[in-house]
Amino acid sequence: ILLIDVIEHFEKEEGMDFLQLALKKGRNLIISTPKKPTPQGSVYDNPFEEHKSVWHLRDFQQLGKVITLPHRHAWICYLGDQHPRVLKKVRRYSLPLRFQYLLQKVFRK
Repeated sequence: ILLIDVIEHFEKEEGMDFLQLALKKGRNLIISTPKKPTPQGSVYDNPFEEHKSVWHLRDFQQLGKVITLPHRHAWICYLGDQHPRVLKKVRRYSLPLRFQYLLQKVFRK
């Protein structure tokens, strides 16, 4: 499951519940969220666009083993039952330039 710029739109407790459900249903998550507070209100009168929380690595670590990919402005995290396999691939390939290649190799059947 890809959660790209999604989780910051939840209150923290609700977001944690959502992540636990997503892990249960999808078993593998890739999450991207800003590292620093990025205030954002409703956009085009859509209140769901509001940023309600700021996330830190320790938040994701509460859910299990986390693999992070380097990025200056965002947490890019992998959580899931393929942790050993993904970690092996991450160590093998340089990131972030080969991120797309990595994902194709890891999730190929």
